[in-house]
Amino acid sequence: KNYFNKITSIFIRRIEYFSRIESPDKAPTGGKTVEQLERAMNEAHINLSNYVPEIMHKTSTTDEYGVFTTTKEAKSADFVRLKEKDLFSDSKSHTFKGIMFKAKELGLEQCQSEDGPNYRLHYTNQPEGEYLRMGMKQISDLGGRPRVFLLAHGGGGVWLNDNWAAPGSRWDSGDVFVFRLSVFRK
Repeated sequence: KNYFNKITSIFIRRIEYFSRIESPDKAPTGGKTVEQLERAMNEAHINLSNYVPEIMHKTSTTDEYGVFTTTKEAKSADFVRLKEKDLFSDSKSHTFKGIMFKAKELGLEQCQSEDGPNYRLHYTNQPEGEYLRMGMKQISDLGGRPRVFLLAHGGGGVWLNDNWAAPGSRWDSGDVFVFRLSVFRK
């Protein structure tokens, strides 16, 4: 009975949650090498933070964090932007690990590493002052610090930046994350 109640509760939360998503943002992803992504961002006058090239060229790891990969096939994916507080029914500050767990529980998928640069290239009309963190497996920099991509508009234009994202890092309720919409919702 407790198991049934828990499953029912999760199902009801998913219905309530997905009813708040007005329209996912369909964006192209894949089909570009790291070098092609860097060239496209340069041609689009997208600023890169110091750690972004480091992250994009990471192809092996000795820690629990991921590597940057690209796929040969160009396709599109549905992305949703949600505030941390949209994922939870409380007003607490949540950890990165908790945010990723909750997103998965609600049926969202984590972004692929190539989604950060590809979404940055797609999202050209980002409002000034907006900051979007990619809900992705962290990739560590050369110092071993886990990072995720951050799409920003401010400080001289649009940026593909990075955000420190240790599993225990706490986030503000207004911080916005980008996830892939699950194939089960389509």
